[in-house]
Amino acid sequence: EEESGRNELVLAGPVRPGRVVATTLAVVGLACLLLGTVTAAALALSRTGTTDSVIYGAALAGFTATCAGIAAVAAQIHAERRRAVQLASSVFAATYLIRVAASSTDDRAWLGWVTPFGWVDQLHVYAGARWYPLIPLLLAPILLGAAAVILRTRRDEGSSTVVADEHAKSDLRRLGSPTALAWRGSRGGLAGW
Repeated sequence: EEESGRNELVLAGPVRPGRVVATTLAVVGLACLLLGTVTAAALALSRTGTTDSVIYGAALAGFTATCAGIAAVAAQIHAERRRAVQLASSVFAATYLIRVAASSTDDRAWLGWVTPFGWVDQLHVYAGARWYPLIPLLLAPILLGAAAVILRTRRDEGSSTVVADEHAKSDLRRLGSPTALAWRGSRGGLAGW
């Protein structure tokens, strides 16, 4: 909304930028809570165990809210949507790779406590569930949301926390055909897939 200029209409009224971010995060947080609640209810109704179902629903809500918090912080760090998506995707990929490393051997199992993926793994739902890994899963979205609001209050509309070099020379190499242009525009997504 900010990159397209639609956010300026909201801020033209007596609304502070931090409140816009906080309200957006509250709505997303409620959606995550609804997702977790519906999932827990569906699992409990299918007689998979009420306690495990509630823990799994809370984990799902906490994990999705943590991902939303990471995206919100990335959106405050970079003003351009493309760069914010790249940053958030990089964080998600890094946390997943840390989780893979934690699951590879018992010597690295402690790494599971560094990533939201690992917090979900530590719950051991439906296999002797533990509730205490829910603490970071439910605390991380609150901390990330607060960080996003604070970052938003410390920057101007349309700017970013990290200043990008906007005067970089354009790279016009390998743009001699439509195929070359398509390759250059989609190589990042292709590498991701």
